[in-house]
Amino acid sequence: MLKEIRCDKFAPNHQVIKLNEGLNTVLGSSSGTNAIGKSTFLWVIDYAFGGDRYYSMSDDIKKEIGPHTIHFTYEFEGQPYYFYRSTEDTKNVYRSDKDGHFITKLTLDEFRSFLFQEYKVGTPSLTVSDITERFFRIYGRENTLEKYPLLVKPREQDEKAVDFLLKLFGHYEILSAIKSMEEELGIKFSQLKYRQHQRVDIEKIETNQKMIESLKKRLQKLMKNNEEAQLAVFGFDTHTFEQITAIQKELNSFIRKRNRLQSQLNAITSNIADSKAEIASEFDSLLLFPKC
Repeated sequence: MLKEIRCDKFAPNHQVIKLNEGLNTVLGSSSGTNAIGKSTFLWVIDYAFGGDRYYSMSDDIKKEIGPHTIHFTYEFEGQPYYFYRSTEDTKNVYRSDKDGHFITKLTLDEFRSFLFQEYKVGTPSLTVSDITERFFRIYGRENTLEKYPLLVKPREQDEKAVDFLLKLFGHYEILSAIKSMEEELGIKFSQLKYRQHQRVDIEKIETNQKMIESLKKRLQKLMKNNEEAQLAVFGFDTHTFEQITAIQKELNSFIRKRNRLQSQLNAITSNIADSKAEIASEFDSLLLFPKC
C-alpha cells in the first residue's frame, strides 16, 4: 500500500505525509476556508499511482510552484519500496533508496505493471490505470457526477462502464466471446452505425437458409435414429417400427374422434337433465284439458 508522500514544496508542517492502512481523511481548515489544496493533494496521490495529469491540469501549480519532485513510499508484505517522480519528466518513475538516492529508472508503464503485480489485482484484462481512473473522484477529472459513478467522463458510453465491471469480476472472457460472435455475424450495432448504406448479401442469406434446412433435416434424422435405436433394444426392426408408427397415427385419429363424440354426448346429456323437469310439467298440464 501507499505509505508515505514527501515533497519540499508542501507546507512546512506537512512536507512528509504518512498514510495509514484503512481510511485516510483529508480535512479542511477550522476557519472553513475551502481552497486549501484538498483536490491538489488528491492529484498528488493520483500522481503517485502513475497518473499523468497532476502537473498538466493546473496552471496555478506551474506558475506558483514550478518544477518539483515528489517522493513516495509503498510497502508490500512488509517490504518498503521508494520512488520519486519529477514534474519535468512525467513519463518516467525513479526507484531510490530510503534516502532518495537513485537506483534505477522505470517507464510509466513499467511502474504501473509493478503496482499491478504487487497489489495482486489478478485480472489480466485490466490495468492499474483502468481501476484508478474510475475511482479517483477529483475535481477537474470530469467524473464526479454522483448519478454516474463508474464513468470516466460524462460522455463515455455506459457500455464501457459495464465492460469494466465484467473485467473487474473476472467475467470479461464471456463478454469477449459474445462480442467476437457478434462481429463475426455482422450484427454489432457499433459497426452498423458507421455504415450509412449497408448492402445486403443475398447470396449469404440463401446459403444460411440452406444450411438451416440441412441442419433441420439432420436433426429429424437423428431423432428418428434415436427412436429406432431404442426400439432395437426391445428386438424391433425397421419394418416393425414403421408399422408401429402407422398404428400410432391411426390410434391418435381414433382418440381425437372419440374425444369429439364424447364431448357431444356430454352436451346432449346435460341438456336432457336440465329440461326434464320442465317437459314433465308440460305433460301434467295436458291432463287438465276436458275430454271431447
